[in-house]
Amino acid sequence: MKDGKTIINSIKFNSSLENELNYSKIFNNYKNEDNFLYVKNKFNNAPIKKSRKNDWMKFQYLTTILSKDPTYYKYINLIQKLEFNKKNI
Repeated sequence: MKDGKTIINSIKFNSSLENELNYSKIFNNYKNEDNFLYVKNKFNNAPIKKSRKNDWMKFQYLTTILSKDPTYYKYINLIQKLEFNKKNI
């Protein structure tokens, strides 16, 4: 199992695409998509390196997409988390 996971994780189909992909491109490609859960899935499964900057960009774009339904629990949780962090700064 370990060897299989190592082999799968080491395969790169086109590493230049990975470097070019960012949350802005995902947002621009799917901003007019009505199925916001589909777009949320695209954001969550994008092979984008984790960093503070990327996490902040993802948060902003994701909340924008999810705001199409302000009663959606994930949207509410994201906004509450932002407000909590603002209060504790």
